[in-house]
Amino acid sequence: LARGTGGAGFSIDIAIEDDLEAGRADGRIRGTQLRLRLTDHEVCRDRIVCRLNGNEVTFAGASTVENRLGDTWLVIDEPPVRQGMNEILVGLSGLKTPEPWPVLHQCEVMVLCGDR
Repeated sequence: LARGTGGAGFSIDIAIEDDLEAGRADGRIRGTQLRLRLTDHEVCRDRIVCRLNGNEVTFAGASTVENRLGDTWLVIDEPPVRQGMNEILVGLSGLKTPEPWPVLHQCEVMVLCGDR
């Protein structure tokens, strides 16, 4: 779906500079989210594979968020992210080519801050 600037193949590298463990411990960080903005994925959503730092990430139970322009992101709460570099791989399993082909437009990791 996407070719990132990171590693070999079709992975995307995202750096997180926040100390996630310390931030959670002192209440500054209340959670994390992986957000993927995809189009034309509805027909083959069950074939989309996502791995984050080598761990399978499932879309089962994923919520969505939409902006005022109608762009929609799949939202995965508490993905297996860590401080430092995070490798995200998004691909399509199976041999049959879907029509239309799904496109990954944007990939974000959100660090959600809470009130102290």
